[in-house]
Amino acid sequence: MYINPVKIPTINYNNEKFNRITWYPADTVSFKNHLITYGKLPKGFDIHNIKELTIHSPGVIESIDTGYLAQVFKYKPAKSSKIYAIKKIWPEHLAKHVTANPVQQLRTEAEAYNLIGNNPNIPKFFAYKGDFSGKKDSFANNYIVMEWVDGVQTSQNGTYYDLNMINKTKLEKIYNLLHEFDTKGIFHNDLWAGNILFTDKDVNIIDFNRASFFNPVLNHNSTNLDSFKERFLWRYFSDVYQKSGENELVDVYKHTLNLEISLLNKRAKFLQSKSNDTGTDELKSKANGLKELLKNNQDLKNYIFKELYTSDLRCGKIYAKYFEFENDEAIESFKRARDVSQTYPEIINNDNKTINSTIQIIKMLKNAMNYAKKLKFQESLEIFEKVKQKLNDSNIYTEAERKEVYYQKFSKFCDININYLNAEVNGSKQDAQIILNDNEQFFKETKRILPYFYTLKALSL
Repeated sequence: MYINPVKIPTINYNNEKFNRITWYPADTVSFKNHLITYGKLPKGFDIHNIKELTIHSPGVIESIDTGYLAQVFKYKPAKSSKIYAIKKIWPEHLAKHVTANPVQQLRTEAEAYNLIGNNPNIPKFFAYKGDFSGKKDSFANNYIVMEWVDGVQTSQNGTYYDLNMINKTKLEKIYNLLHEFDTKGIFHNDLWAGNILFTDKDVNIIDFNRASFFNPVLNHNSTNLDSFKERFLWRYFSDVYQKSGENELVDVYKHTLNLEISLLNKRAKFLQSKSNDTGTDELKSKANGLKELLKNNQDLKNYIFKELYTSDLRCGKIYAKYFEFENDEAIESFKRARDVSQTYPEIINNDNKTINSTIQIIKMLKNAMNYAKKLKFQESLEIFEKVKQKLNDSNIYTEAERKEVYYQKFSKFCDININYLNAEVNGSKQDAQIILNDNEQFFKETKRILPYFYTLKALSL
């Protein structure tokens, strides 16, 4: 079956109100007014079979079920030597992300692939179908067909990297891709280890479902580099430092700084071709500033370890707000930040009081949850009350720290559990159920503690 290919619209760089691309080309096929399709299905595909596709369907080699918004099938059509990826939104009752709009995000991903066009390090896009009817089971009618790209994630959780997979050549390829995204006006917005696949000699970037769009000429400072640094690069640097030490970290960082200088100069050249002299001069000035930083080893070292400390601390707080405690990811990141500040006190001025307390609290929360699940309500209650007391200590947690999301989630989690456990200790199952029901959304928004919530629900029956 063939679907009319989308015509990529011309971007008007002089339109000050530009913030994304509107994708309603004249030749878009609409079977009904709530259906939107782009592209052309490869030979051997049946559009009806895609809607009903499961792991047991003919042609399905494997299913990747880890995504929050969609399931990905590795698929080989009958009588074809090619392998494809079919990305389908989870059925509504299996949705893993309660606050996102998966239907719109899949459409955004299709828009991004269309705008990028052919690139050997991006999955080739073939076809998209979006069902915006909102009818029962309509989620199954939303999918993208792409080529299958090989590669492995260098980290499963955003830390603990396989350093053998990453080298300077592959980092340069990533920076080249960032430049292409920047000049085409695409923010990937999710450049973490799970969306950057490495092979022995190459690298591929996938998953544009969180993408957004910008005018690359008017917004000359907009870049994918910031997201890449925060979500991938500094986590990689942290592992380099942990496993190989200061000298290796400085060497790798110098290489990426040269790549950033090249990125700025290429973007400046692009702006110059669009007659944006102001942006051109500003980007060249930034590049020259980084060249000066490379000349001063002490300034460079100070900058690296300030950023490393900040990144480790930020990562710990992110893990903490999502209650990612299973493999001690949060504790590990907080410990790394503490170690950097202790190793370089002349660079990082921090008494680590808040970090030490937060590490203790994470351990206490894990123990308190385990006690509750084992019906040891009194023991669990006592721990949650001690945690709450720590959180309320103004000598440990400043007003600024109390505004952090992880702190607010910890505090609310304690309040819910203290109220619930008091009800259980006092023998009021009905009150316990009411407390859980009133706070169900809090647990659903924090996937890691949802199983704990269901355990408590069962215990309070």
